[in-house]
Amino acid sequence: MDMDLLKLTDALALVAQGGLVAVAVAFILERVAWFQKLNPNRRFWLVFAVFAIVPVLAQAVLTGVPAAYLAAADPFWRSLVLGLGAWSASQFVHKWDKGVTLEQKLDSDLLTPEPPNHDLA
Repeated sequence: MDMDLLKLTDALALVAQGGLVAVAVAFILERVAWFQKLNPNRRFWLVFAVFAIVPVLAQAVLTGVPAAYLAAADPFWRSLVLGLGAWSASQFVHKWDKGVTLEQKLDSDLLTPEPPNHDLA
């Protein structure tokens, strides 16, 4: 089955142009305890270094790794993207599901909405 996912070379090109780095850095570093313990000045310079180095590394991969190797790595990249997507969905469900029983969900207005009220008065 072939899916329309972002190819590895396209993802690397986005990273090399500065895209995707902000999302990944914000998502990962905001959840890492050692990063949060750093003083604001050190956090500033670490994030600056990541934004400067990661795009350069991505460009180096695009220009230095033969296209055949990148094409061979593409199926693994797609599996990683799908796995991260599934993990993201599980995190969303976990946050939504936290502390609410199935019975409460079944009784909630989320699953049985009230009909619209068309009274103008």
